Amino acid sequence: MEIDLNKIYNEDCLVTLSKVPDNFIDLTVTSPPYNIGIKYDVYNDNVEWKEYYDWTKEWIKELFRTTKEDGRVCINHYLSCGQPNNRHAPLMKINEIAKKVARNILDDWFEKNKHSYDAVEEPLEYVEEGNDFLVFHQNL
Repeated sequence: MEIDLNKIYNEDCLVTLSKVPDNFIDLTVTSPPYNIGIKYDVYNDNVEWKEYYDWTKEWIKELFRTTKEDGRVCINHYLSCGQPNNRHAPLMKINEIAKKVARNILDDWFEKNKHSYDAVEEPLEYVEEGNDFLVFHQNL
């Protein structure tokens, strides 16, 4: 293992997650930057949404890799933001990204193990029911 247990790492989450072994984490509770212009010391919280979601996809992939099969990931984020005539729903997009990442992981697994979806009833049911990724609004 490349990380120490019970130690706080103050670094980019992708750097830290790259040090974590597969199927290692029981529970992740995270509140990623919201991309709404909050002034952080070292992070630009006002990037194009495409760039933000590309980054989001990367850390979600790492969370799927590092989380145990019976583990949980809880993501705290804004439900929607913007102006009345230009609303944006980052929480829904993060949920969509998580489902796509899960689908790709399942596709790879089935291909590697030569199985088909016909043999599995509702392969994404656990994601769609929120059993792996619990994405919730900040006021919960």
